[in-house]
Amino acid sequence: MWVLSRMKIRMEQYPVWDDQVSVETWHKGMDRIFGLRDFRVKNEAGKVLGIASSAWLILDSRTRRPVRPESDVLHKGRGADSVFESQLAKIRLPEHMKKSNPREVQFSDLDIVGHVNNVKYMEWCIDAIQSVDCMEKEIRELEINFMHEAMLGDKITLSTTHRSSDAKDAEVYFQASREKDNQEIIRARLAWS
Repeated sequence: MWVLSRMKIRMEQYPVWDDQVSVETWHKGMDRIFGLRDFRVKNEAGKVLGIASSAWLILDSRTRRPVRPESDVLHKGRGADSVFESQLAKIRLPEHMKKSNPREVQFSDLDIVGHVNNVKYMEWCIDAIQSVDCMEKEIRELEINFMHEAMLGDKITLSTTHRSSDAKDAEVYFQASREKDNQEIIRARLAWS
C-alpha cells in the first residue's frame, strides 16, 4: 500500500466562495524509496494560489514495513518540474518543546487502513495552537513528517514550541508521541502571517 510520509504546502492566496480553481499534479519519480508528487493550485486567470509537494512510501500491508519499489516504477511518469527549491526532508525540531494534554485516538480519526488519517494530524496541530493572536492570521505554510502510525485507542501527547520572526510572522513546531512506548508519530511545522 502507498502511504504518505512527508508533505509541504504553501499558500500564497486562499480562494474565496464561488472561485473556480484547478489543481495540477505530476509524479516526479523516486528519491531512494520515496515516490514524489508535486501539486499546483491556480485560479481561473492562471495565477498560482498554492503549491505542495509530497513523498510517499510503499509498505507491505501485513508487516507495515517499507518495500523497495520495482525498477519499472522508479522512472515511470517522471516530471522534471519541482514546486520547491529543495526536496522534502526530516523536520528539525527546536530543543525545548512544551507538552500539551494527551489525546486519545477516536474511531472518526481513522482512515480505511485503520490508522489515523493524515488530515487529522494537521487538525490536531492547528487545535494545539490555541492562541487568539492566530485568529486574524492565515496559515501560509504547513510541513509534516509522518514517522509511525497511530491506532484506535492510542493516547497521543502533542508537544509544541513557538518561534516568532517578528510581530507579523510566526512558526510553531509540533511533535506527537504515543504515550505507551514514547514512539514519535509525527513532526510538523506551521507558519502563518
